[in-house]
Amino acid sequence: MCFLLGFSVLSVYAVEDVQFYTSQFSNAKTVADQLLIVKTVVENYREDSDALAFSTTALKHLLEKYPHFKTIQEIDRATDIAWYLTELILSLGSADSSNDPTVGYNLWQVIKIFSNPFVKANAIIALGVIKDQRYFRDVVQILKDCTTSRPHDKAGQLAFERIAFAAITALEAYGDPKGYLPVFFASHSWYTGWLKKQAAEALPVILADPTEVLIFVIQHSEYSFAQKKLALQTIDESDLPDEKKSQAAVAAIFEGWFAVPQSTSELVALRKLAIDMINRYGVAEDAAPLFETKNITVLWLLDHSYRYGADEQEQRGAIAALATIATDASTKQLARYLNEISDRLQRGTLTKVDERYVRDIILAIGSTANASAKTAVLYSLTLDWSRSVQNLLNQTVKQL
Repeated sequence: MCFLLGFSVLSVYAVEDVQFYTSQFSNAKTVADQLLIVKTVVENYREDSDALAFSTTALKHLLEKYPHFKTIQEIDRATDIAWYLTELILSLGSADSSNDPTVGYNLWQVIKIFSNPFVKANAIIALGVIKDQRYFRDVVQILKDCTTSRPHDKAGQLAFERIAFAAITALEAYGDPKGYLPVFFASHSWYTGWLKKQAAEALPVILADPTEVLIFVIQHSEYSFAQKKLALQTIDESDLPDEKKSQAAVAAIFEGWFAVPQSTSELVALRKLAIDMINRYGVAEDAAPLFETKNITVLWLLDHSYRYGADEQEQRGAIAALATIATDASTKQLARYLNEISDRLQRGTLTKVDERYVRDIILAIGSTANASAKTAVLYSLTLDWSRSVQNLLNQTVKQL
């Protein structure tokens, strides 16, 4: 194949009218002659207003003739022509080019017909530059396929990366929010560092605030739990406002309790991260998951984690989160926990876990400085707690 081998340019007698070369290309006897004509136009008329029309007509003619090429030399030269023409369209194209449906159609045919990754890449990027919406979903699918199907050989990986780079660049040019997730997952995939960096840099261009898109990942079953946790971590590590981060955390706790698990450990990890985020960013007591019709708020979810959480980390995290919310409702919920443990003390059924949790609950109530839990604290003071617990209760009463 002569493609990208740096062959010398042959001189052709230049004329002023690009349209001359359009007719010459169509009437050329061989693909070698066509290649010479295309190179002349690219080198001498790249800025000419008629160059885009030339490239469109020439590419249409090439695509019609391509199935009839038999020799390797013909196919190689046709590939070179396709590269030059798509490069020309790429340099001259704009959103206005999509007014001519032939431009986008020819580019898509190039992607389907030619196997050379550089030619495919040019055509993919050009589709984004001209913003031909007919092929937006196809570009998305190309990137998804590259991201999920890593070739075993190095050459295959390099080819896939070149095509993935083109798809990412095209989706950035399209600027459609529906292109965000394929690029997002590409930025965390098997690709080498430079390409993942390219994908990460494209994300804010495609969508400035990805909160709802990433929450959609968290709450929908078509995505794996690894992808859900990745979406939550991304929001946590972003520069988004705390309110957005809390919104994602509530969605993650909900998913952690209601999703059909692939493994329990993945659900637990999702809930723990979400609870930790609420402790750091706060949340409104009536916050509820997006995309859900169930009448469930964050208080219900935290109560579930306290009562049925996988381990002490989750349960004690829920106690701390209720203290962070610090409203009448969340404080009353903490008071209820204190009353339940106090009742077990009276009945003689107190457990070692109760003894550890009661300190967390008392401290949590004190940090809210909310008097709605005062009755529960005073009731506990009448019971036979250890000196250390009594001291905590006395301190807490003064805070309420």
